[in-house]
Amino acid sequence: MTLLFFERILQEFCQRNHLSGEQFDEDACCHLAVDGYLPLLLRADVDNARLTLYGPVRSRISGNISPSLIHMIKQQVLAVNVVLRNQGPCLIPQTPWMLGYRHLAIASLRVEVLEEEIEKFAYWLEHYR
Repeated sequence: MTLLFFERILQEFCQRNHLSGEQFDEDACCHLAVDGYLPLLLRADVDNARLTLYGPVRSRISGNISPSLIHMIKQQVLAVNVVLRNQGPCLIPQTPWMLGYRHLAIASLRVEVLEEEIEKFAYWLEHYR
């Protein structure tokens, strides 16, 4: 499995949802803004055959999502090794919020599944208790 599979899924997702050409960077990460206020980071994990969604728990961002916020989330994602659970929160040091994550197995990953999982994950992030 290579990054090409994840890139194809992402391209089709962007086309279906009228997003500009989002793509994975050199760290296999891509950021999306759900409804313009919820920053999500997608990370393609070729070694573990999964795509992981990350986002701030119970944090609505008003206005534009700044590149510095996306960078901070990405740095935390790269520093955290989330292996065992399929979903959950993890604390982000030196910030007032938590980062949520959800793993999606590559075996069942299709564009329709990604759309549904992003919708469920966004809801979970907003309503986590």
